[in-house]
Amino acid sequence: MSFVEDSEQWNRLTSRRNFVYDKEKRAVPSDPWTGIFHATQAPNVCMQLQLKVFESINSSSDVVGSEDCLYLNVYTPKLQPDGKLLNVIVQIHGGGYQVGFGHMTGPSFLLDRDVVLVTINYRLGLLGFLSFEDSVVPGNFGLKDQVLALQWVNKHISAFGGGPNKVTIAGMSSGGAAVDSLMLSPLSKGLFQKAISNSGSELNPWAMTKEPRKLGFLIAEAVGCPTTDTKITLKCMRERSAEQLVSSVKLLMDRMIFPFAPVVEPPSSEAFMDKHPVDMIKSNAGSDVPALFSYSIDEGQTFLAKPFFDIDHVDEFDKAWNEKLPGLALYDGFFDSDKEKEVSQALRKRFIGDGKLSDNLKGLAKLISERYFDDGIQKSSLLRAQHQDSPVYSYRFNFPRPAAEQAHLEKMFGKPKFEAGSLHGEDTFYVFDTPMFPVKDGPEARALSKTFIDDIWMTFIEGNQIANWSTVDSKLPQFTFLDVIGTNPKENVFRSENSVGHSFWNALNIPLQVKSAKSGLHAEL
Repeated sequence: MSFVEDSEQWNRLTSRRNFVYDKEKRAVPSDPWTGIFHATQAPNVCMQLQLKVFESINSSSDVVGSEDCLYLNVYTPKLQPDGKLLNVIVQIHGGGYQVGFGHMTGPSFLLDRDVVLVTINYRLGLLGFLSFEDSVVPGNFGLKDQVLALQWVNKHISAFGGGPNKVTIAGMSSGGAAVDSLMLSPLSKGLFQKAISNSGSELNPWAMTKEPRKLGFLIAEAVGCPTTDTKITLKCMRERSAEQLVSSVKLLMDRMIFPFAPVVEPPSSEAFMDKHPVDMIKSNAGSDVPALFSYSIDEGQTFLAKPFFDIDHVDEFDKAWNEKLPGLALYDGFFDSDKEKEVSQALRKRFIGDGKLSDNLKGLAKLISERYFDDGIQKSSLLRAQHQDSPVYSYRFNFPRPAAEQAHLEKMFGKPKFEAGSLHGEDTFYVFDTPMFPVKDGPEARALSKTFIDDIWMTFIEGNQIANWSTVDSKLPQFTFLDVIGTNPKENVFRSENSVGHSFWNALNIPLQVKSAKSGLHAEL
């Protein structure tokens, strides 16, 4: 392999055409190039619908990106380390498994640390997660792309100064859920030694496809393909352009924001996961490695905006609470109508009370926080802590936002209807420079970035059992976490509280996955 060294302190090396694939097939390594590759431009992004809330690509088209997209980016401080190979962070981007790209996160904040950063692309939406729940289209191609990227890192990262046995996988939102998934899959065993999952878990309700076969057939019919035989269906869909297939997903967006996500596959040697994640954690099917899970104190506030929620018509939503809440809170179709209404009223009583919804939007944000993120993240953390030997840690990001960052968020999303704490995945903005959410270069931001990188992330990455860190199961049945409230590490304290699902959410008995006629899958905690 040949490369060009940049003149800057960090060398940005983007390997091209690392992997190739055909539609709805598992990716395989590409042939290597010859000569010098000039890694001076960002690679293609994977084809995706450009959702208005995530507009990050300058294009007037609803479909952006390319099928030629399975690239990764390597950032390294030195190609010839002094006597030892460096720690490696492989960062997996978020975007609900529908949108995003590897170079959404950059290395600037990590520049002075002895660590190699790798960011990756993987297939998204229908092209990455279509499943007919059979051997013809089993699904999880996007996750298998991530496995292949980790295999590439294991084989080649030493050429960039990184240690193949010093790899930490990390990710935010659906990237955090992907990290959780990689920990449970046998396909990724041995490819990483630590895991950091931010604001996402495979046990969150949006992190698995509901009725994947049905959704796949809806798209097939929309592009004029038969659905009586999945082999014929797949052949027909491959004759359609990728742009047409991706564009057709707009038909589903009125009912679901993130329609295509990971699935439980039919058993096979190539299955990423062939049981529900809960059962895979309990069976120790995946990687027993030290893990760090995080979430922000006010994750849900981020989702009180379009396309998730039309806050300008909150009174209409309030009047149709029983009909509209199941879709927003992701339990529509799980119960009969009477039980669904009962659950909706239980949620209203707990989070909204007897008044108008418009007077308690903070309660709705808390409902979304717990349902979308907190409950699943805490469940996954505790389950792993109880079923693996390696330690599991957690922190909650609860830091008052500096004025410059508050002004930037208000410019993007408008002035909030109520005072909100740290938002969805906000902690990662102090670890990676992110163009969509740039952190201003002020003293508070610099101090917080240093705290996160040096005292939390690198302390975890460089250690095994972390001195003076309490594990999530250290005070069972309570959930133990580090509450990050200040820039001085001494200000941050460990707390032990009942998990949000300890009584209330568990009592609602919302299934972790709908039983389908094809799979009959279910799981119990």
